[in-house]
Amino acid sequence: MNRVKIIVDDERIPPNGWMSFLNPEAFIAWRRANQDVVIDVLSLDNDMGLDFMSGYDLVQYLEEVDSMNPQSIKRLQFHSANPIAVKNMYSYACNAQKYGSFSESMTIIAERMQLINERFSFTGIHC
Repeated sequence: MNRVKIIVDDERIPPNGWMSFLNPEAFIAWRRANQDVVIDVLSLDNDMGLDFMSGYDLVQYLEEVDSMNPQSIKRLQFHSANPIAVKNMYSYACNAQKYGSFSESMTIIAERMQLINERFSFTGIHC
């Protein structure tokens, strides 16, 4: 079974070995075509330009649309520089998990992210 690490972000360069999507719509198109792929890490920015969905919109979409297969996402994390957006995405995802839309085994983390030597360094809180 294929396994990937994905970042959805319009500015940050992903570390080696990560797939990158510049906006949620590009990720959604890929996911529809690759529903069987297990996502080890899905890391979301929030603010991705006026013409695209936000990270918050994508979290809602993951919960609402069956083809997104959120049960196959092992870790969902948020790395936006917008602290209010991180809190909102995190709260929504934790509530979705609490009420069964996301797997109990999914790790959900609100992060503060830095890129150091082509590796992400995370600090954050868990549901």
